[in-house]
Amino acid sequence: MEDSAAMNAITVASPKTTQELAVEDASASDTTGPHQHGELGGGAAAAGAAGGALGEAQFRYKNAVSSLRAILSSIPTSQTGRPNESGSTATGSLSQAEQLEIEKLEERSSNLKKELANKNTYLKNLIDQLRNLITDISTWQSPCSV
Repeated sequence: MEDSAAMNAITVASPKTTQELAVEDASASDTTGPHQHGELGGGAAAAGAAGGALGEAQFRYKNAVSSLRAILSSIPTSQTGRPNESGSTATGSLSQAEQLEIEKLEERSSNLKKELANKNTYLKNLIDQLRNLITDISTWQSPCSV
């Protein structure tokens, strides 16, 4: 019953013969889902092409979502297995040499951040001076009206 309604709708929308439409409708129903059976406007061939791409995209989306869920569910398990790699480790579990190395690296990081802030300030000053110089040059090059 649904097939005949779809064929009637397609017959109205397309100038093809009923036999051609029946063949195209059968091939389109192989590639489309059940929710796209009675689309109007583009004919059965257009519905089949769009439905195939849509079906493939839906399939890839569902696979990606299931993979992402599996990865997200495995994250808490893997982090409990490796406490040394996470950011919140107990200091008692690290050796003295590792603690010293971490402190040195944190101090170096702090120094590099300060140096970067100083260089950014210096660079901003240079840019301001360049703007002032460009303004002065454009003022000198402008024609004087006497």
